[in-house]
Amino acid sequence: DRTSILGRLNRKTSVDGISVIPILGFLEGRKGDLRPNASEIAEIIFMPVESTLACMASAFDFNIFGIVKRSALFRWRHHKVWGLTAEIILSAGLSYPPAGYT
Repeated sequence: DRTSILGRLNRKTSVDGISVIPILGFLEGRKGDLRPNASEIAEIIFMPVESTLACMASAFDFNIFGIVKRSALFRWRHHKVWGLTAEIILSAGLSYPPAGYT
């Protein structure tokens, strides 16, 4: 099993002020061996790049800390990918922003 680091994206900050530096990588081998930190990661979704490119994002508004925010939303299989993860996908150039999204 091997992981190859492909590159680093620009730092992103979550709505609650947590700074994240996204790292892109390629994973060879068994995906079941990953052990995410449960306090940071709810679920690992193995979404192939070609699927990300094919997904059409939509814009949706959500309320957090009493402030209405807009996020891109990707639907893939039974998953909904939004928020900071959607921002990372867009910043990596892996999809186009939805209409009405700034």
